[in-house]
Parts: sequence; structure tokens; C-alpha cells
Amino acid sequence: MVTMFINCASKSKTLFVSVIIPTYNRPNSLRACLNSLKAQCLSEDWEVIVVDDGGKESLNALKKEFQQSLSLTVIRQENSGPATARNRGAAVAKGKFLAFLDDDCEPEMDWLEKLLINAQTGVMIGGRTKNKLIQNNCSEASQILVSFLYEYFEDTPWYFFTSNNFLVDKQAFISISGFDESFRTSAGEDREFCTRWKQKGYRMDYRIEALIHHSHNLSMKSFWKQHLKYGTAAIQYRKNSKKLNIPSPPFRIKFYFKMLNRAWTSGNNLFGRIKLLSLIMISQIATFIGFVKGN
Repeated sequence: MVTMFINCASKSKTLFVSVIIPTYNRPNSLRACLNSLKAQCLSEDWEVIVVDDGGKESLNALKKEFQQSLSLTVIRQENSGPATARNRGAAVAKGKFLAFLDDDCEPEMDWLEKLLINAQTGVMIGGRTKNKLIQNNCSEASQILVSFLYEYFEDTPWYFFTSNNFLVDKQAFISISGFDESFRTSAGEDREFCTRWKQKGYRMDYRIEALIHHSHNLSMKSFWKQHLKYGTAAIQYRKNSKKLNIPSPPFRIKFYFKMLNRAWTSGNNLFGRIKLLSLIMISQIATFIGFVKGN
């Protein structure tokens, strides 16, 4: 299901950009994220919209903490998933542009400025994500995989940016009806959004200098569960792509060789290379099992 939008901010002052952050039960991570946003060097008027996706802890104290330093709005909804939360934030956003960020990410002080340098109607600007938890092998492997997919799928119908670091204009976002809310978890909704974006004829532009630091603290258990979710979400992604007459990515053995080579060359020493290689292999097994079980 894709949301139909009503511009709730039509009678309010239009701002230049709205930063939209879905959050769920991570107040400490969210606090670090908002602290990093306080340091943004953007001169234009902008706002931050946090959408609490039914978390157990009230964010009222946190809102009060930042109300003097940020133009901050906090919205609460029943737990419905990050796709719905992002759409909810976009619906009330006053910005001409929408920048999407996750609550466990901390952008560099010029992040918004770099995203906005070439921002225009119908162009998605994607930034670079760097793993902040470099001692966490699962977190490092996860980021290596995403970075590899960015490069591998560039200039193909399956190119995508993750929803923790990209900017679009609100008009174009509304024209494709936002994120598909049938994706109930943080898996696949960004790839599906990007597929419809490109299908509409809109462009995607990667800006390596628009940098955020990602603190995705993964254990082996959560790493496994995350990639099971990716596999399950791939089923819905393929169904939606089929409706748009976009074929599924072809199976090519060189894809896996290149992926494993990226993991191997990313390690600092032999032991590190073996760990990263093993984790990437585990991620693909989990994705496959999630896909099979989902079918």
C-alpha cells in the first residue's frame, strides 16, 4: 500500500529542507543524531521531524531538550514500520526538499549543505554512509555489503540508495506516492522506492562528500535476523517490480565473486579478512533462507 498525500503544511511557511527521522525504542541513538544535526552549517531555514513509531518510551523530555537548538517536531504513531513513519513525516513537512536520516546515524556538519548543492526537482541525491563501529565485525560487514551493492548496481534498473541518507524534492516524492507501506520492517522499502523513482524517469545522483556515520550495533544474532528480513522483503520487491515491468536482477556468479572479493580486500590483516569474508557468506545464506521461507 502506498500513501496518498495531503500537504498539511500548505498554509505554513515553506522551508528549504525537512529532515525526517523515523525512530523506535532508541532514545540514546536519537539523542546523538539530534546533537549532530545541531552542528549543521546550513544557512537556509530548515526543520527536523522525528516520527516515533510506537516506541515504549515517551520522547517528550528529548523534545524539550532540543526545542531551543532545533526547529523540531515530534510525531507519534502506532507501530507501523519505518516506511509509514517516513511518509507520516513527509506529509507534515514544510520543506521544499526532504532529507531522510535514521536515528542511529550522525551526519557531518556539512551533510545537508552537500546534499543540497545540486538538489533539483526530480533528482534524488544520495550520500555516503560510513560505519562508526569499526570494531564491530558484523556492522562493518553490513556496510561493506551496502557499499558494494551501490557500485555493482550503478547504471542499472536496480540502482538504489539506502533510506538513511538521501534527499528528494517533496513534489516528486508525492508524485510517486512516497514509500510503500506494505514493507513493515526496515528492509527493502528503500530499494522499492528507488525502483519507482527511476521508473518515473527521475534521476539519481551519488555525492560521496555528503557523509554520515552509522552506529548500527549488530550482534551475530541481529546480523542474521537482519539478512533474513532482506530475503523476505525481496519477495515483495520482486512482486512490485514485476508490476512495473522491471525484471528481477539476473543471477550471475560473478556478482558473488565480486562481493566476496570486496570483503576479502577490506580486511586489515589475514584474520580480519577471514572474518569479513565469513560474515558476507553468512549474510547471503540468511538472505536466501529468508527468501525461501517467505515464499
